[in-house]
Amino acid sequence: MNNNANILIKRSKRKSISLSILPNRQIQVKAPFNVSKTMILDFVKTKQRWIQKQLSLQKQRSDFEKSFDFENYYYIYGKQYKKDKIIDYKTLALNELPKLIELTKEQIGYHYNKIVIKSSKRLWGSYSSKKVIMLNFKCIILPKDIIQYIIIHELCHSKQMNHSPKFWNLVEKFCPNYKDTKCQLSNFAFLLKKDI
Repeated sequence: MNNNANILIKRSKRKSISLSILPNRQIQVKAPFNVSKTMILDFVKTKQRWIQKQLSLQKQRSDFEKSFDFENYYYIYGKQYKKDKIIDYKTLALNELPKLIELTKEQIGYHYNKIVIKSSKRLWGSYSSKKVIMLNFKCIILPKDIIQYIIIHELCHSKQMNHSPKFWNLVEKFCPNYKDTKCQLSNFAFLLKKDI
């Protein structure tokens, strides 16, 4: 690294070195107590390509977040509208998202017993062993193809309650470009913790 001051080293009782990029673009290295600083810096040097890619993604996502203006606009199904009236996203989601779930269920033939639309700061959706499908009300802000991916993902858990290769094969069957869509969804992660 050209700037070692930008590296935060955290030592603990661990067996391996791990690398992550913090929200402030600082590089965090977690390392065992017995690993020297020289070894840590050498490890970081070998990860330069990965670091640059992650920093680029972080900037891209930050710029994407800044493109949203919730004070002057509201967003429905990925489209921007001038805020000329009060929009309650939760009410809108309660009215609209179950329709999309039902439509997708009919298209792929997988089932659920109950729909729950609620707020979550961690998840876009979930599917329980009791066949309850949950969608985050903030899904209403996302483009429809991304919402459909989330619904397909959750409904596929009716067949595979895991994230095994078999599960992802099911998702791919109904959403062939799911990898790209999943990547697009990651840009919207800031919404999960945003109060709207």
